[in-house]
Amino acid sequence: MKPRDEIRILVVEDSPVEAPLIKGLLEDKFSAEVETANNCALARKKISEKQFDIITLDYQLPDGDGLQLLEEFSGLLESLAIIVVTGRGDEEAAARALRLGASGYVVKDKNIQVGLLDAVENILAKKVLKKAQEQERLNAERSEALAEISRALFEAGLDYQSVLDTISENIAGIAEGGCIIDLLSENKKWLVPVRIVHHNKKFQEKLQEKLPRVRYVRENDANFQVLKTGRPFIYPETVETVLENASVQLDPDITSESEIESLMILPLGIGDRSTGTITVVRGPDKPVFSENEQMLMREAADRAALTIENARLFNAVERELVLRKAAEAELKKINAELDGYAHTVSHELKGPLSSIMMSTDLVREIIDETVESESQEELIELIAAIRANAKKGYDHTVGLLALAEAGQAPKELSRVNVREIVDAIIDEMSPDIERFGTRIEVDDNLGELYGNPTQINQIFSNILSNAIWHNNSEGPVVKISYRGETPEEGHRYVVKDNGPGINSMEMERIFLPFYKGENGKTGIGLATVNKLIKVYAGKIKAYNDNGACFEFTINDLTS
Repeated sequence: MKPRDEIRILVVEDSPVEAPLIKGLLEDKFSAEVETANNCALARKKISEKQFDIITLDYQLPDGDGLQLLEEFSGLLESLAIIVVTGRGDEEAAARALRLGASGYVVKDKNIQVGLLDAVENILAKKVLKKAQEQERLNAERSEALAEISRALFEAGLDYQSVLDTISENIAGIAEGGCIIDLLSENKKWLVPVRIVHHNKKFQEKLQEKLPRVRYVRENDANFQVLKTGRPFIYPETVETVLENASVQLDPDITSESEIESLMILPLGIGDRSTGTITVVRGPDKPVFSENEQMLMREAADRAALTIENARLFNAVERELVLRKAAEAELKKINAELDGYAHTVSHELKGPLSSIMMSTDLVREIIDETVESESQEELIELIAAIRANAKKGYDHTVGLLALAEAGQAPKELSRVNVREIVDAIIDEMSPDIERFGTRIEVDDNLGELYGNPTQINQIFSNILSNAIWHNNSEGPVVKISYRGETPEEGHRYVVKDNGPGINSMEMERIFLPFYKGENGKTGIGLATVNKLIKVYAGKIKAYNDNGACFEFTINDLTS
């Protein structure tokens, strides 16, 4: 119930002259709503029909004693102030009036107007002070209750179920009744009750049994209005029609027990986004939600909404992490199986292909010695084609075997002088370097790292080979640079050529197994590099900077 702003005063005065004068005086001075009664009977009637703040009560009335009327009103003195008006010489009556609970008395003489105004002003000042003190007490109680809720929510942490339990139990405890938390479905069409708590456990079981598992949000019900407007909906009294409108659909045997006599539906939301509602129910022992309780419930609902959302997001992230870890474990298992398969197949193919190549060389020698010149040329071409295809298969098999083994941590580790490794690679590749006319530029110092020499050789060999084969510019140049070492990233290297660069469409695919560019060989070289660099907890990236650039990091391995 909204409190009144205006002051109501009842003037109980039998004088037809004094009554209107006092009425007008009080209305002008205090902007009050003032009524008059000229006898005890009328005063009783008006007080039974309307709530007054102050009564000015004449001591002598036609149908009774004013003090007798004061005694009748003693039960109202907590909220009602009574000023007794006595004649001069009635000090005993004034003293008795004060003993009976009167807020003051005024002598009816020529100064009655001043005395009456002072008495009313004094009462109003006391009421203002009392109201401020009461509000301060209520604010303190509300702050303590909210602090208790915050402490409980903090202890609940981000566990979704614990948060829902804590909110519902605390709000039901504050209301001394029950709490129903409904959350909106993702499509915003359904309300799902996730918690139902009531201090009466028997009634709680009935609520849990009778309330539907999901409820469609209808435009004519209270929940819809709360979700739409973001404002609470309060029912001072509960009857079956109200419960139905509130989407709290109960059987008659529940409502007949009178466990619910009033309820309040509060919105849950983050910013402009509605997430659900909290319905607080209360029995007949505390049927009305005071203004302070309404404020408390609203603030509690605001905190609850934020905590539920945080717990929901944390729960979703936690669930996503579990699914991701499971997916990563499954992927690791599949990769291990593929690596094992590739390793086995490569070993099985490598031997036969090597034998085919050796056999073609032997057959070529026999042809040169025994076959007549007319047939010799055709047989040589046929043998050359067989050997070329066998060589291609052999190269693929060797590459596949290297790719399968690239992800394995090396068993043998040592200090590796990278410059020595690169020099050896350049000597080994000298036929291709001379064939393409490539100039190789290398930093004097390429650093030292702790790892497996064979794997380091493979990394630089595959990248350098790729740079030589794909640089079709005039006067091709490949530069190998060392950018130093940092604790965070390890050793950093850049291999750069002055060729046409990498096609933007190919940039994301060049590290995939079996992806070959325009002049590519097996399509395994850079995929092997990428896999090896991960063994060394490093990273590699490709980009264009007046040519193709491969920038990568390698960390020292620990034995």
